[in-house]
Amino acid sequence: MTTTRTMRTTHSKHSNRRLTASLAATATATTLLLTACGESEPEAAPADTTNTTSAEETSAPAEVEPGEGVTALTGDDTAPQDGGSENFTGDVSVRMLFNDEEDSAVKPGEVSFDPGARTNWHTHPAGQRLLITDGAGWVQEEGGERIDVAAGDVVWFEPGVRHWHGAQNDQAMTHIAIAEAVDGSDVDWQDPVTDEQYEENS
Repeated sequence: MTTTRTMRTTHSKHSNRRLTASLAATATATTLLLTACGESEPEAAPADTTNTTSAEETSAPAEVEPGEGVTALTGDDTAPQDGGSENFTGDVSVRMLFNDEEDSAVKPGEVSFDPGARTNWHTHPAGQRLLITDGAGWVQEEGGERIDVAAGDVVWFEPGVRHWHGAQNDQAMTHIAIAEAVDGSDVDWQDPVTDEQYEENS
């Protein structure tokens, strides 16, 4: 009886750790998405005691018609799409978190990798941030060591650094990828990561 109770307690602790990591990753993703898209909360302005600002000097926000100030994307609007074999190896799904009509240089996407799946080698002109939200994966820059990542981790690739990322060979992985476009492009896709390169540090 004691052994059974101990096993259940240990399993509960592990489940709580996984839940905490997943919640922390979601909170981090929300904060960084808002910051990347220029939606951070503005600081309170000091009180104007002089009353000398004219109407011409004050920039009024653009008027928005009632009912047009909020956009809510449904699951159908952001349904996952097959990543395809052109830029990925293995089974990968991509869910864009902004729609094509939104005027933003930042287009974050949620990418889910089955075990063994990964991106091609690629670079980003303004760098890339990954927010690992579920599972476990690997990231690696060319010439560097492969790094283990898991839910709750945040990864930054410097602009122009050739790299890849994906799931571990026995675990799936999901991350939110954030990259800013430069001259209309946010990524330069290159050659596939071979099985030998993928397994190099296993």
